[in-house]
Amino acid sequence: MVMACLLAVLMCAMRTIAAGDLPAALRTLEDRCESRRAALKDLTIVTDFVIHSPNGDIPSTHTIRQKGNKVRMDVEKAGSDYPRLDFVGVTDDKGSWTLSGAGQSKRQGSAYNQQDPNFVCWQFTPETSKVTGEEVVRDRDCYIVEVQVRGTTNRLWVDRENLTILQHDEVAPSGTVTRWVASAFHTVTGDLKIPQKTEMYIGDHLMATVIVQSVTFNTGLSDDLFDPDKVTLDPVGQ
Repeated sequence: MVMACLLAVLMCAMRTIAAGDLPAALRTLEDRCESRRAALKDLTIVTDFVIHSPNGDIPSTHTIRQKGNKVRMDVEKAGSDYPRLDFVGVTDDKGSWTLSGAGQSKRQGSAYNQQDPNFVCWQFTPETSKVTGEEVVRDRDCYIVEVQVRGTTNRLWVDRENLTILQHDEVAPSGTVTRWVASAFHTVTGDLKIPQKTEMYIGDHLMATVIVQSVTFNTGLSDDLFDPDKVTLDPVGQ
């Protein structure tokens, strides 16, 4: 699933990176990932997710939960009177599972790095990433950072001043470009910021819009929520 890749969370004190010190910019991003992992024991993000199809908009509610290296995403039809989830995905550093009306299935290998809602932390180190240029995005000077993930090129447009990610491109081996554009950043607590709106494009076509409804963290999420053998299609709390 790519939906969970739509959200970017960055932490630590804001610093301006000197224009000629690009390796330091990468190291600072890595440090922020480590700081986030240390400060956030768990994280829950609830979003309105709308797919824009030729036949009209298809709304749903997505709830993304993260605890350590475990991520769970629940998808529910918007406005449904029937308390039943359409889809639940669970992933960690060992594998990924899906649960739907067709039952449970497991995919070999882990999709954790791709489903981490803090996509800046995808295998992100100066050793696996590089700055390939600079560009102005929405009147902000940005570094272009390239990350290779399992044969897929990911490009991040990182604000040079505050290191928030304004844009993210995923280039498939076929050449197809999926783009996420983040805006309306909101401070959740301290230096924790999250975009309230994210738009997803395939090529030039707007495929989906995500609006964040709520963000909570360090609430003591149970490990059972991330156990594929204990997950049901009943919404949490029902």
